[in-house]
Amino acid sequence: MLSLWLTWPNMLSYSRVVIAFFVAWLAADPQYAAWNLVLVALACLTDMLDGALARLLGEEDGLGCMIDPVADAFFLLLVWVSLTVHAYIPWWLFYAVLTRYVILQCMHSHLYFLGYLRLKALWSGKCSACSCVLLVFLVFVHQLLPSRVPDDALVWGYYAVLVLVLVSFLQYTLRYLLLCHRVYTSYGDGGKI
Repeated sequence: MLSLWLTWPNMLSYSRVVIAFFVAWLAADPQYAAWNLVLVALACLTDMLDGALARLLGEEDGLGCMIDPVADAFFLLLVWVSLTVHAYIPWWLFYAVLTRYVILQCMHSHLYFLGYLRLKALWSGKCSACSCVLLVFLVFVHQLLPSRVPDDALVWGYYAVLVLVLVSFLQYTLRYLLLCHRVYTSYGDGGKI
């Protein structure tokens, strides 16, 4: 059982959790902006490699499909908490992103227990997550080179993230409702999905 949790792809996912603590801790001080850029890039690299490594090693499983998005959400939310507390990201945007992640994780968990073990990420979810990470990069570049990145760029980044988060939330909610409808209407047909 432990071997399922300790596969190389899953270890890459876990590494994002560790990296998140370092980024969140260093985010308070702009003098560490360069280090944070490197750490966030490393986290992005582990996110790209964990799925590819799982496919290469033949270790794709339901557990890894569940751990990866949880590690992604943990990384993003912990870093965003730190940046929000230190006033680099507005509270209203943090709450919008947090609400999306919490509700979607509940939906995903419900679908997992209904038998949907390997749901693929939707394009809007990838775009939403990418925009959140790009905003983190933009904040750290702004800390590193404040004269090169105007404050307006951050404001436009906030609104771009909000739009993509809302589109993603709506698309995932629609998929959730359609899959639940399929499961619950199949019970009248002998319970077959």
